[in-house]
Amino acid sequence: MRSLFGGKAAAYWRAAFVVMLIALVVVYILVGLYQQRWVTEPRYIAGDFGIYLTAIRSAQAGESAYYPYDIGTSFLYHPAVLSLLSPLTTLPYAAAFGLWAILSIMAYSILLKPVRVHWGWLVFTLLVFFAPVMVHVLIGQINLFAAVAIFAAWRFSEKGRDNFAGVALAVAIVLKLSPALLLVYFIARRRWQVVTAAVVSVMFLTLIPVLQFGIRPFVDFISSTLQTVSGTTGLSLLSIMEAAGIPAASLLHKLILLIVVCLLARAAWRRGSAFTFALFLLTMILFSPLIWLHHFVFIAVVLAILPLRRRWLPLIVLALVLIQCEEFVNLYPPGILTTLAVLVLALVCWRAEDDRKIVPQF
Repeated sequence: MRSLFGGKAAAYWRAAFVVMLIALVVVYILVGLYQQRWVTEPRYIAGDFGIYLTAIRSAQAGESAYYPYDIGTSFLYHPAVLSLLSPLTTLPYAAAFGLWAILSIMAYSILLKPVRVHWGWLVFTLLVFFAPVMVHVLIGQINLFAAVAIFAAWRFSEKGRDNFAGVALAVAIVLKLSPALLLVYFIARRRWQVVTAAVVSVMFLTLIPVLQFGIRPFVDFISSTLQTVSGTTGLSLLSIMEAAGIPAASLLHKLILLIVVCLLARAAWRRGSAFTFALFLLTMILFSPLIWLHHFVFIAVVLAILPLRRRWLPLIVLALVLIQCEEFVNLYPPGILTTLAVLVLALVCWRAEDDRKIVPQF
């Protein structure tokens, strides 16, 4: 009778745990949906995608694709993006945005498959309803394609296909300049073929818009990039440091970045791994001077490449919840929760280095 009671009690506790877990996932989803309230206004839907198409049409007309050089309302990307996206200008606006959204979801699904293999259905579900991804799709951002290119560069490099890895990394760099930091990882690993292929591919991708639109977009891109790097906005660590009144915050930010990159390069030189590469990715996110919520789609790449044991699952869930709640909690200065999330993931990568297992093949 006692064992029967104990068995029933255990079953009740398991059922209660499942119900509580489902309730928490529902709350997580609702928090993510709540944060979409500002992008559901007509002026925000396809907002970034509209900036892309406007820039392309300006370049086609011989005007500046980067004017008025304002972060948040102007085109900020490598001129190759103008060429890569120019076929979309031949479609009606609604059709072009619909196609862009479908392609974004398809790109994201590439990252979700290894996440499900590594982490199971809980993390998979949390990423499906991840607020940065929902914002990304609604405003028509480009980051998911850069994220997939980074994941492809990692997978190709692990399989010894260095030329393909370099090309994929070059695509990521022209879509989003910050992945250039990952070149340091491959240099430290002495993967010269990857580095050479990436540099040559970037040069080739730069030549295409020069032939299509002339030299002006490239000149404007250099000017726009210098303004972006020297500025700060959104959820960046530098914004938090400046809001906290830290003296010489910009200089200190750059100094910390240099120290972190040197330490990671040393680690990669001694032994490259998914953990070191993931730390480079997290550094790329953490130290970017320009970062909004949709930039955290790169977290999916980190989870897609990390071959961790499930005992790290609570910390992974904690990091995702912190990012999910960033704009819901709305702390000041902005970026506190997302910065903590990145630091939690960095701690996991650092502590789990000796806990690795064989990466599943996909």
